[in-house]
Amino acid sequence: MQGSVVDITSLVLLILFFGLQQRSRPQLYFRFWFVGWVFVLLSYLVWEAKLQRPNLVNLQDAARVDLMVLGLLAFALSFRVTEERIKRTLEFGALIAIPAAAGIDLQTIGGVAPKPLAAILIALVIVGHMGAVLTIHFELPRHWHWRRNLTFTLCAVFCVVMIVSVLRNWELSLGEAVEAEICLCAGVLYAARHARHSLAGLVGTAGFLGWGVFYLLPAALVHYQGALTALFHYWSTPKRFVGFAMILNVFEIAGAEKTRLAEKYRALYDDFRVMYEAHPHPMWIYAPETGHIRSANLAAVLDYGYGVEEFLRMQVGDLEVPEDAESDRVDSLLPEPPGGRRTRYRRKDGSVVWVNVVDHIVQFQGMDARLVTARDITEGVKMNQDLAWKAQHDELTGLPNRLLLQDRIDQTLAQCLRTGKKAALLTIDIDHFKQVNDTYGHLIGDACLVAVAARLKNKIRQIDTLARTGGEEFMGIIGGLSSAADAERVATTLLRSFDAKIQLQDCDLSITISIGVALFPEDAEDAETLRKMSDEALYHAKRTGRNRIAFAPAGAAEPINDR
Repeated sequence: MQGSVVDITSLVLLILFFGLQQRSRPQLYFRFWFVGWVFVLLSYLVWEAKLQRPNLVNLQDAARVDLMVLGLLAFALSFRVTEERIKRTLEFGALIAIPAAAGIDLQTIGGVAPKPLAAILIALVIVGHMGAVLTIHFELPRHWHWRRNLTFTLCAVFCVVMIVSVLRNWELSLGEAVEAEICLCAGVLYAARHARHSLAGLVGTAGFLGWGVFYLLPAALVHYQGALTALFHYWSTPKRFVGFAMILNVFEIAGAEKTRLAEKYRALYDDFRVMYEAHPHPMWIYAPETGHIRSANLAAVLDYGYGVEEFLRMQVGDLEVPEDAESDRVDSLLPEPPGGRRTRYRRKDGSVVWVNVVDHIVQFQGMDARLVTARDITEGVKMNQDLAWKAQHDELTGLPNRLLLQDRIDQTLAQCLRTGKKAALLTIDIDHFKQVNDTYGHLIGDACLVAVAARLKNKIRQIDTLARTGGEEFMGIIGGLSSAADAERVATTLLRSFDAKIQLQDCDLSITISIGVALFPEDAEDAETLRKMSDEALYHAKRTGRNRIAFAPAGAAEPINDR
């Protein structure tokens, strides 16, 4: 029964194979198979040792059988072990293995059993089979009716055979009986966990059953030397069947996983196609390298007006509208949308829509591609533009309000610091505007404010800012000045722009204004102080007769006379 070099080499390869499997696969039974083949290999290696002394030979034989029993038991337990039951499975395995190994060692080392030793061996046999019965009862599913009954029967028959063998000193040793019993039970369990027509199941079942029968035959053929020689010649054949079946099992699992994944991906693809085609927002798929559109859904066709074939001849860039002043204005007013980017697409009829574009990397027809979802946000952009504009502008005159003015003042002062230029902050108030409201009513007063705002705005540069900061109060920030005289010229231009009456629909109004001027950096180097100085200059202009310009006390220019 000693193993050849081929057998040992095969076992080493099996151990390496299942060592890799148990590390890379989640199935717990691969670990048991790995451990089982390790014990089988150790059993072979122990048997290969050349020992001469009889007592050492007995120890060698006992160790060989013990290791083989542990290996076979690992195979048998593997067919029902799970992560949840691993502790209990190992406990049952120990309950079977310890009495069996103890009995085998006592019989092998002690030789023919005297009566006291026979009683101990019988007790160990009974305890070991009690463990086997408990394992069958708790570990095998209830619906395995014939498998449970057959396994129970095998354990009962072998328990009786072992007891009788011990009492009558038969040629059948406990080790051979235990090995045969475990192999036959393993064959039943292995058949139960495989499909009826599985090649791995058929080969493995035959291998375990043959392995068990080979342990029983030597006792039956003890007087037939030729038959024993032939039996020993083919002694490793069942083991090879079992190893081959286990390898087949790995490939069957891999094939089943591949089929399951293929079905899963097919189902996911079908779900994606349904969702893609029926999605309410326009979607298309394009090649990232070239931008060519490779597919478009129905919503894209209906929303953009291009047919499917037209889409397939286009690039993504054909839809996009280049950036311009409008896009810059929207980008300055609105934050970038979360989870995408804002851009504009042009429809076939020439109309332009704002869209929120979200794209993802996908595999399409075996190649990398990008899936685009373009959600129309035109109404939202318009509404947000209106809200942002209202938050920063005076609704009546359309001029910037205090909030936007403050931002423009900060920008202008920062630019003047970089360029070494000066800036002027002008506070402008309409003289005696309350009389206009009291005389003509608030509608005429509002129309007057609109006309004054338009006239003032027309007299300053586009790069400067004029804001309405109160009822009849305006404020302007003028940057890029070389001297205080430049500020005076600007203020004078504004003042003289009201020499002509304001012509309204129902009346003509003679309007004058007063202007207070503060210079940066002469009068102040921060916006708040500059505003305060400009207000004080305006109050001075009003106290000294109105319709005039007054500079802050540190200004270089003198106020001009009343006009």
